[in-house]
Amino acid sequence: MKRFALPIFFILAMTGVAKFYFHIQAQEKVQAMINRLSPFVTISYVDLDVEFNGHVILQEVTLSDSYGKTLLNIDELVVYDFQESERQESIVPATLDIELKDVLIHTRPSASTQKFAFYELGYQELHADMHFIWHYSDFANTLGINSIIKVNEVADVSAHFELANFDPDQWRYYLRDPSSILLMSVLFSFHDHSLLNKVMAYMAKKNHTTTADIREQFIAKMNFYKHQATANDKQWRENLSEKWIHFVQNPDEIYFSADNKEGVSLRKLRITPRDKLPELLNLKIYLIKIKTME
Repeated sequence: MKRFALPIFFILAMTGVAKFYFHIQAQEKVQAMINRLSPFVTISYVDLDVEFNGHVILQEVTLSDSYGKTLLNIDELVVYDFQESERQESIVPATLDIELKDVLIHTRPSASTQKFAFYELGYQELHADMHFIWHYSDFANTLGINSIIKVNEVADVSAHFELANFDPDQWRYYLRDPSSILLMSVLFSFHDHSLLNKVMAYMAKKNHTTTADIREQFIAKMNFYKHQATANDKQWRENLSEKWIHFVQNPDEIYFSADNKEGVSLRKLRITPRDKLPELLNLKIYLIKIKTME
């Protein structure tokens, strides 16, 4: 038995050393990520762990703005991938893949604001899981963003954006003039669990009417929208109104997509007449499945 003691001890010791080494590397990686994101958000955490596959786990994370105001409280933040830009002066990463687990969403309005809050819809406390993937190519000057947000018992939202002719280090300039950015593709999906019915009930209460009446008013507006079509957007308006009416009557999952192989500048989007946008962007809308309301 003694002859196995030394090899076992050696293996345990090496495992401990490797764990310590990965932990130090992870701390450096996380600090680099925090530094890169500091112009946008301040990140603090209580504990850090690292798995042998390289995934870094931060416990009890707080995201704050530049004024120190708490934006999100996160039970666990997992960093799957983080790659710094090849440009040393860049303030944004080339790749960032993170998941936020059990994010607490405050439903009540704060004392300093009277803005609408989820609490008014009847949600007492909300928890969400979020997954964000950011990939920027210095060579192609393109940016791809994927995000999935799942709010328990409320809704799931996913979005994909692909931009070209985009330099993320010029983000301050883009806040003033984003017209040179090219929109390549967009995909947005919304999977309803209870939100639409909650909103309908809230609007009915506010307007002293019934949920059925609010639903009928919306359907009437969509039919009016359909009949305002021009020759350019007739098919799009008919499709959009038909899908929205089905969705309002049977809330489930709806998708929007837009794409243009050559890309469309944001300047062109701004000056293009509304009735020509569906063709320019190849706009589409889908209903994945329909369920009957109880």
